[in-house]
This record gives sequence, structure tokens and C-alpha cells, in this order.
Amino acid sequence: MTLFYIARFTGSLVLVATTPSSAPRAHLSRFIGVSCVFELCERRCKRVCTSTTLIPGPVTADKKIQKKNDVKARSMLLMAIPNEHLPTFNQYKDAKTLFAAIQTRYGGNDATKKTQKTLLKQMYENFSAPSTESLDSIFNRLQKIVSQLTILGKNISQEDLNLKCLRSLPSE
Repeated sequence: MTLFYIARFTGSLVLVATTPSSAPRAHLSRFIGVSCVFELCERRCKRVCTSTTLIPGPVTADKKIQKKNDVKARSMLLMAIPNEHLPTFNQYKDAKTLFAAIQTRYGGNDATKKTQKTLLKQMYENFSAPSTESLDSIFNRLQKIVSQLTILGKNISQEDLNLKCLRSLPSE
């Protein structure tokens, strides 16, 4: 027959399973830590307790809110990643490590950012729209280039954007 006792161990409760002869209940009440219970079991019966299960302490409201916010942040980060890259980033279980992985994967160094900024500037300056393309798709393509430039630190005024959009329209 196995008896179960609950002992406090570093702020959490631990369930200790012992045989009746290995650790009487009266002796357990004297000890605070589980290691003492194990030592008692070894001294009395020359054998270690059969098993232990960690019972976590109570969860505070702050911890619940922090976990909820972490889940939201991780979800938002995963939604921002293209579908073909999701398997790569799905292994990260919290938002902080996921964000660090995204930064290292897509951030690049200063030389890469400078090259990318130069290419985007050229794409913006040489932007033109074919006559077969709809107005929505023209504007979306231009807006995507402007958004990427803004991320890299090159801001384009709304007036310049409007003029560029109008000048790029086909003459037909």
C-alpha cells in the first residue's frame, strides 16, 4: 500500500508517495523540505520514496494577465508572417523568443538594409503602370513600396505619393 503526503518545497507543494513503514505521518510534520522527507525514507527503510509529483502554487492575477498578453503577442506575430514561413517560426513558444527569431531572420545587417533601401528607391523612382492593370492594383503596388521604404527610414510625403501615382497612370 502506498501513502501520499503533501510537503512544502521552495514555495510549491509536492506530493510524496511512500510506503507505510518508510515515513510515518508524525515524522513528516517536523520537516519542511522534500529532501528531508527523502532522507527520512532512506534512513528508515533503506529505500527511496517511489515517486514525487510537483503541484504548482496558486497563479496570481498578474501572471494570468501576463500569460494572456504573451499569447496575444505571439498570435499577432505569427499572423504577420507569410504562410510559407510559419513552420519555421511555430517552434517558438513565447512572444519574446519569436520576436528575436523574426528580427534575426528578416532584420539583416546595416549593409543589407542600405542595399534594400537603394533598390526600393529605384523601384519607386522607376514606378510605372501598364495599361492592363487596374487602378487598385497600381495603387497597392505603389503603397507596398512606400511602406517598405518607411520601415527602412525613408519617409515619402502624401503629396509626392499622390503625384507619383498620377504620373504613373497610363495615358490612354
